[in-house]
Amino acid sequence: MYDQTSLDRDLRRVADELTIPDPALAAKRQRGLRFILQAQDGQTLDEVRAVFTAMHPGFEVEALFPAGDFEPVAEGEAPPFPLYLSGYVATLLGLSVEDVEQDALGIAEEAKLRGGFVDIGVDVAVENPFPGTVQEIDADQLDASTSAWALEAMRVPQAWAAAGGNRGRGVSIGHPDTGWSPHAEWEHGGLDLSRQRNFISGEPQGDARDRFNGGGTLQPGHGTHTAGVMVCRGGIEGGRFTPPGRLTGVAPDALNVPLRAVTSVILFPGQLEVARAIVYGVQVGCRVISLSLGGVGLLGVLSQAIVYAIGKQCVVVAASGNYPDWVAPGLRFAVEPAIWPNVAGVAGSTRGDKPWESSGRVPYGSVAIAAPGHQVPMTVAVRPGQDPHRYGLGSGTSYATALVAGVAALWLAHHFGGRYTGPGTAQAAFMAQLRRTARRPSGWNTWFGPGIVDAHRMIAERPGVVEIDGANGDPQRAAS
Repeated sequence: MYDQTSLDRDLRRVADELTIPDPALAAKRQRGLRFILQAQDGQTLDEVRAVFTAMHPGFEVEALFPAGDFEPVAEGEAPPFPLYLSGYVATLLGLSVEDVEQDALGIAEEAKLRGGFVDIGVDVAVENPFPGTVQEIDADQLDASTSAWALEAMRVPQAWAAAGGNRGRGVSIGHPDTGWSPHAEWEHGGLDLSRQRNFISGEPQGDARDRFNGGGTLQPGHGTHTAGVMVCRGGIEGGRFTPPGRLTGVAPDALNVPLRAVTSVILFPGQLEVARAIVYGVQVGCRVISLSLGGVGLLGVLSQAIVYAIGKQCVVVAASGNYPDWVAPGLRFAVEPAIWPNVAGVAGSTRGDKPWESSGRVPYGSVAIAAPGHQVPMTVAVRPGQDPHRYGLGSGTSYATALVAGVAALWLAHHFGGRYTGPGTAQAAFMAQLRRTARRPSGWNTWFGPGIVDAHRMIAERPGVVEIDGANGDPQRAAS
């Protein structure tokens, strides 16, 4: 049962705390106790706001996709997806779900009854204690003969040659993550800061730089770590990276559009922010969406944003998640949205062409493909004023996902001139070709997908015609 007095008591108790809470809890409180709802057609922002302020005057209410920030819908036209016009977010700042004595679902149910809303959910921050790792190395170590092993494993140099030297030209990759940070590699290009956007509340929209929120399970710098393996501008010769930089991405001719949407991919509070980032990325011309993040029990706003992206002929790839050795293999579940059947979920592989056992992969069939995800050469994020020449070896499905996003850019650039024009959706065609052309090493465990992505075959072979299940990219597997 809803109790406003209890909420007041919770707010006073948190405000009176003398000790600083752990960083993860602090991040949740800064984000607030948050509800995402679908109103009835015709219900206005003022009407929705009145429902929540009557429940507690501290509630702030805004549209999920404000007209001033996203493309407007012409009068009389249907919205691109239900929550685009009828979605709202109500937030009580200063509290997390853990701080509330009463059941947050009960608060949601009370609001639904009072407002007559179609649906409402609690946007819960889920902590994942199993992050990937970054092992920092000296820049000179990147000159070793095996520095480009990950791209060689995916046959990327052969793909570039088959594409006539087109390495993703004309394709932009939308990258919802922790944002970008200064690095020597960006001096040669790769980031498109003209379209950067920040979706974190209280930070300027036009500045997607990583704020390096640290401590606990937070992951500062993750956006830079994963961006480098996509678009760093170097080349490859004899298994080594070549200038102009010290590192080479899968798609050096593509552009990475930084979209700051989370403070960490492990503390996953960003269902709303990531959904907004996806929609914005699509609307500013991104044709690939790379999601090196995930969670559990995610709300419809994220799935609707992904369906929107797929309907706009974008390719969406996502990380299957990471687990430590002590978690039994049968419990290493792929996370959302990677596990959703309309998303290309990516597991990891190793330098020896073996599955990276820390990858999420349950249930069987939830992983679309594997890519190098263990000790992948990457850019290490640099705080302003620090040495910008920092590199490392990253382990996690975040890196495998970024690599596959780069392959998607190569595929779109070569076969379609940057924008998909084939039958059905780009997503269904890309996923079908990923599976059909995968390189399957001897003894490969197909719980990690049909094999390792083969960029050369993706480029050298024409995309086949696929059967499309569902309309506009709804969560149904396309036949491969």
